[in-house]
Amino acid sequence: MSEEFYPGSLKSGTSIGATSVIAEGVYLKGNLIGDKNLMVAGSIEGRIDLRSGDVIVRESGTVKANIIADQITIYGTVYGNVTGLKQVSVSRTGKVHGDITSPQVSLEEGCTFKGAVDMEAKALNAVIATLKAVERAVAQESAPGDKLEDEESIGEFLQKKAANE
Repeated sequence: MSEEFYPGSLKSGTSIGATSVIAEGVYLKGNLIGDKNLMVAGSIEGRIDLRSGDVIVRESGTVKANIIADQITIYGTVYGNVTGLKQVSVSRTGKVHGDITSPQVSLEEGCTFKGAVDMEAKALNAVIATLKAVERAVAQESAPGDKLEDEESIGEFLQKKAANE
């Protein structure tokens, strides 16, 4: 695939495997929930919940959302809280206006960061507990018989529900 199609190289990102791309010039407003990887070269406003996937925000990318993912790498701009279940990296070109919660955080010299960093497991567990409470509330509003299992993400729940319909 050509460099014109994918703004920035997939090879330079940390992500491997199936990756959804929000290309430069594309604006998406809404919530992204799933378990695959995401590369943002355009703009997203809403919420990103990819707990089993990685998120890369390219230099041209702008995200106005809270992000939750396995690993998050930021070369562009993020307005919102960032929660990396494994790691959050902000490159020298990256800008984050929000709090970062992750067991491993890397802020390269030259990056812009306004917020707080919390690397304690207790904080990460609190974020996960809050997410599960929200997922349960969403599940309770679903049709009778729909239940969110204890270890199931909302993405897995929605996939199972769609498969049963």
